Amino acid sequence: MSPESRLAGALSERRISDAELARAFFVGASATSDRKTGEVQLPNGRFRVPIAFAGRKALFRYDPLRPAAVVITADRREVALEPFVIKPLPDATPRPRGNGRLQRLLDTWRGTARSNAEPAFGIPEVFKALGEVLARPMPATELDARDVQDFWRQHGPFSRAAFLRACQCAAASLGAQRPLAVLLADIARQIHDDQDGAAAATEVLA
Repeated sequence: MSPESRLAGALSERRISDAELARAFFVGASATSDRKTGEVQLPNGRFRVPIAFAGRKALFRYDPLRPAAVVITADRREVALEPFVIKPLPDATPRPRGNGRLQRLLDTWRGTARSNAEPAFGIPEVFKALGEVLARPMPATELDARDVQDFWRQHGPFSRAAFLRACQCAAASLGAQRPLAVLLADIARQIHDDQDGAAAATEVLA
């Protein structure tokens, strides 16, 4: 007869979970994990041990039917292991850019082929353009020079027309006598907004 018929619906007062029941059938094994990655190869698959066990020989118990395993600690505790997974590298493909001159210069500078700035338009000309917007000599301090150089390294080089147009838009939106950092932040925002709009247009066309 079947177990159900033999027991006639009788249930034991000693209840255990399915996980505890499966753990009773785990098989023991000794193995050494990789010192750098923490990977350990067991008969039912590959697992990653905690960093404290990496590179050491340890006692493991594993499920012979499913990809589950534990490592036994020195005080006989069981620590569940995660499957060893090789994570893919982040996608380094640059997102689509616009076709404007400012975007082309920026993308080329950040890509494999670094372009030169437009002839006769480099950092000295940037200082002059910013000084006209701020209505004061530029650079007036060492901090001014460092801020503009950092801005150039992050966003430049620029074409003359595109940068002067960005300065005019910033002056119109911010007003006179604004701090240099505020002016540079607004010009950077214009660059990013222009790039995002061009990328969105490219996606729509695609």
